[in-house]
Amino acid sequence: MQPQDAELTSHELSRIVDFLRQLRAPFDANMPGGKPDVYFNITLELVDAHLRVNPIDKSGLISLADVPYSTGNRMILKMIEDGLIRQVPRGNGLKTHFLEPSDTLLNTFMDYASYVKGHLAKTFGLRRGMETSEYYFGGSYFASQIISPVRGEDISSINLGDIKFLLNDDNYFIAMRNMWSDFRNDFGKRSSFDLQRLPDLYANTRRTLSEMSPRYDVVAMNMPWLGEFAERGELAPLDDLISDAAINALDFHPSVWGTGNWKGTQYGIPLYCTIEILAARKDLFESRGLAYPKTFDETIAAAREFHNPQDD
Repeated sequence: MQPQDAELTSHELSRIVDFLRQLRAPFDANMPGGKPDVYFNITLELVDAHLRVNPIDKSGLISLADVPYSTGNRMILKMIEDGLIRQVPRGNGLKTHFLEPSDTLLNTFMDYASYVKGHLAKTFGLRRGMETSEYYFGGSYFASQIISPVRGEDISSINLGDIKFLLNDDNYFIAMRNMWSDFRNDFGKRSSFDLQRLPDLYANTRRTLSEMSPRYDVVAMNMPWLGEFAERGELAPLDDLISDAAINALDFHPSVWGTGNWKGTQYGIPLYCTIEILAARKDLFESRGLAYPKTFDETIAAAREFHNPQDD
């Protein structure tokens, strides 16, 4: 086996561990003569515990590996002897140990996981000209599990023309409004959309969420506002709803999915991300002897320095 050129994030490595676990279990359970591979299972569970920063002892590791205690114990002792497992003292004077993979075991397993990722990328998801390192092993394993596009029969019974939208006045939502109100779709009217600048969108979102009979049905929530609205109890937790919906969190990169999470509870489903760029006028900064800001606080301070509504 040759290691593949497929760099792994910790999230991808955890997904591959679970993929291998789910792939092997039915074989062990259903094939005639099949039984758990002691070394394979112990390695998977040990790496998984390491990734989750979840200290694990010998009994816990054997239990997760789903093998007889005596068999698992012999394998663990041999792996310790071979330098594949390290024993970490529990501390506080206790004589027992936690177990963790050695650098040798972890690095070798990562090579194996990279090979698995590279092979799956070529089999299922690699576009022409794309390197395996560009393939992200974070979404659903097969396309049938990925959120499918809306079909006509899904919305035929809904009077979409009556839905009122409050959205940000940017290119994304302008394009969405134009497609939604396109006469070929007959979904709704342009007048159903109220597109506003962020300060106005924030004020009207607060007003809408406090109204007994809101004037808008769909409101765009800017990610930095989520915590504030969640703390005031104006957003409903979605965790229970998501578990029964055709939405798979793993179809999103974890950093994107996390933008809808506040203090461990999911309040939003990410719609789209943008990258904002600030440009500084060199002449203005030089005329006042100011250095370019390098932090958010310095950016605010520079803005206050230059802010002068009376100067046109």
